[in-house]
Formats: sequence, structure tokens, C-alpha cells
Amino acid sequence: MVWVILLAGGSGVRLARESVRRFGYAKPKQYSDFGGGTLLDLAIARARRQTQDRRIIVTTTRQHRGEALEILRRYPEVVHIEQPERRDTTSGLLWPLLQVRSWDPAALVVVLPTDHAVTDEDVFAASLREAIELVRANGDEFALLAAEPSGFDEDYGWVVPADHGRWPRVATFREKPPPDELTRLREAGALINTFVFAARADTLEQTFARWVPDCHDALRAALGDERKVEQAFEQLAHSSFSRAVLEHIPAQLRIVPLPRSAGWSDIGTPERLARAPWVTAAAPSQCAIRS
Repeated sequence: MVWVILLAGGSGVRLARESVRRFGYAKPKQYSDFGGGTLLDLAIARARRQTQDRRIIVTTTRQHRGEALEILRRYPEVVHIEQPERRDTTSGLLWPLLQVRSWDPAALVVVLPTDHAVTDEDVFAASLREAIELVRANGDEFALLAAEPSGFDEDYGWVVPADHGRWPRVATFREKPPPDELTRLREAGALINTFVFAARADTLEQTFARWVPDCHDALRAALGDERKVEQAFEQLAHSSFSRAVLEHIPAQLRIVPLPRSAGWSDIGTPERLARAPWVTAAAPSQCAIRS
């Protein structure tokens, strides 16, 4: 079965000033409506093209429980998994993955961030189905959607294709490289890592166990025990899945090229937000600023 994990645990630091201007406080972007519905609503609609609500997981943090529940009450069958603390994407992905594995050991998992913009959802959905097809044919590999760059964006992850096949392997994976290295990567034909990917759940867990064994073992031991979950998250270090895992396994990654016509963007900066076609101008906020 296909499960979709929606990563909604970010704190929205990069858009904090814009959020304060629009909403009166630093509201995380995944819970914000910039003119086309909240980004989380849009991500759930994206996930529904691949599976049923009961196999869609939204993972959030306790800090923003109110914003999350305000949206998720509209989707009673969507599974909500809350992390006690935000520890970045390694634990943010591993924690729901372990629970999926306990429910469906043979699951195929699609990972979707909830802070992206897509202008042609049909094109995006077709590419994601292609990624699922790839994983079904090659169960020990990850299928990663990669986009053509439209500018010199420094704060993305990048993948260099190793060949020119339909689903090229990855020669190099680099997360947010410095400008001089990014120039060399771009000259080598690098594409943007969208952080949208598909993988078999067992393959993904084995990769966690190999590269972040302390995190894997602590969270696996905590399954089903709320007290242990609290203790585990208190002790976990902040860790980026791209740096801690993906950079180490380029040979295990396959690229599914995402057509430019999909209109994909990571809504991570005010400039990218402004380019999204459904964004409306901000009205002066009447809300009190919350700490």
C-alpha cells in the first residue's frame, strides 16, 4: 500500500518577517493561507492523488498544535502524529515511518514537505506516480523528484545525474553547498533536490538504522510508550535527513526529473513566495503579535 507522509513540523523561520506582516505573528508557512488555501491544505490535496485519507500522515510538533488542529479537523481520517519537540527532518521523518512500519510492514512511502508550491498539480502527480513505479520496480532504491533550477538559489540541496537514462542515478548529492561549489555543481548539470521522494518503508528504515543508529534505536524503543517518546525527543540532537543520510547514499538514489511545467517551488523565501501565482497582497494585520 502507498502511504504519504506530510512533513509539517517546521517553524517557518525564513518567512517569519512576512508572516508577522500578514498574520501578526511568526505563523509557520505550512499553516498559512497566502491566497490559495493553506499550504497544508494544498499538500493534503496533493497526497490524496496518490492514496486514501487513512494512509495520509501529517507529522507536526507540539509547539504549533493549535494551528495544526485548526486545519486537520477538516480531515477526520487523515492520521495526525505529533512530535513532542522539533528536532529537524531526521527524527521528523523517522518517527512517522516507524509507526507506518508497525501498521503495514510492506508499505511504500511517499514523503512530501508541506511548504511547496505547484502550479500544475496534474504534471506533479504524474511525476510522483512515476517515482512510485520506479520504487516498485527497484525496491532497494529511492526515487527522488528533481527540478531544473530557474536561478542561482543557494539554499537548496542539489543532485548531479550520473547518466542520461529515463531515471538517472545520482553521481553527487550536496545539501546547501557554498557558492563556489554550487557553481561547479551547476556546470555539471545539477538539479534541485525537491525533498519529495518515494521508497519502500523497510528500505528507508534500514537506511536510518545504518546512518543514524542512535536516533533509530531510541525512537524504535519508544514505540507505544508515551513516557519513552518524551525522553527520546528530549535527548535527540537536531539533524537534517539530507545531510545525515542522503548525502551518504547517492548510489541508492534515482532521479525522476520534474518537468518545469509543474511550476514547483519551495516557498522558503519572500522572493519565492511572491512568485507563486496564487499569492495575494498582504493586508495590514489586525492581530496581536504572539510570542
